[in-house]
Amino acid sequence: MTGGSALPPSRAPWQEAAVRTLPRPLALLAALLTACAPAIPTVRVERTEPPPVAGLPVIRPCLIEQDHGEKPLGLAVDGGEGAWPQIFSSFVLRHPREGIVLIEPGLGRDVRRDLAAAPPWFRLVMGEGETIRPISSELRRLGIPASSVQHALLTHGHWDHVGGLRDLPAARAHLAEAEQRFLRELRGVVDRGAMKRQLEREWGKLQPFSFDGPARWGFPATHDLFGDGTIVAVPLPGHTPGSTGYVVSSGDGARWLFVGDAAWVKEGIERPAHKGSPARALVDGDVGSTGETLARLHEISKLYPELKLVLSHDARTLHGIAPCEPPAR
Repeated sequence: MTGGSALPPSRAPWQEAAVRTLPRPLALLAALLTACAPAIPTVRVERTEPPPVAGLPVIRPCLIEQDHGEKPLGLAVDGGEGAWPQIFSSFVLRHPREGIVLIEPGLGRDVRRDLAAAPPWFRLVMGEGETIRPISSELRRLGIPASSVQHALLTHGHWDHVGGLRDLPAARAHLAEAEQRFLRELRGVVDRGAMKRQLEREWGKLQPFSFDGPARWGFPATHDLFGDGTIVAVPLPGHTPGSTGYVVSSGDGARWLFVGDAAWVKEGIERPAHKGSPARALVDGDVGSTGETLARLHEISKLYPELKLVLSHDARTLHGIAPCEPPAR
């Protein structure tokens, strides 16, 4: 028995397929949680200018698109209508002192084996990985040896954001301390959106940090990754315990905030609104904290319009970030 009888008659076809393939306890939980979306709380944010940093280098992220497709917008944001241009993205930065920095290691060359090991309901939702371009092959296409990537910045530990770590032999993987604790607790093949098997040989790469820096851009605390103001981590808890955003500042005045999966689509921050159901029941570990993070990002986006928010899975939020290109011959 699949728990399909618990579905409201008005549920969209994609929702029915997702919930019916879940184990019965999860299906019942998802059905209950889809009855109404949790309210987004009010978070007060005041504009405080970050301290000026002199002599920032001009650094420009470029996009590696590992996969793309079209999904119902209602999956990504509650009440959404129409299509969602979904992407799976990683971003390359060339730091003058730290070398090649990769935001979101993404999906690795073992992605199809990862998915083959997952439960059938997970493969039904995520597919078999046939169209995914692993980060190692994309780096090779760009003329970037995988061994030259010095830093991998994790927004969080879900399977589609950390699998590429196995392809980066020299990279130090930066993540919040709370996220490291979350990953150390993983059980089973798929646990709260993460796969322990992806990290079995990668624990030594993890470089946890605490948010030990001052409040900036409306966030209560920060962490300056390299001590020079170019990349500053900010807390975005909820989707996972240690979900993190990265503010990248360039010497030419450009500034981006990479928010990972705090929201899947821009409407989640613009309105603000939770992910659609049953997605939020399956992927957002703490719905209350997720709502607070969405409310904070909503206020920050109004107070700091110069801070361009980049969502890992929304192709509409690249804000001029060009695709990475191989070196000219």
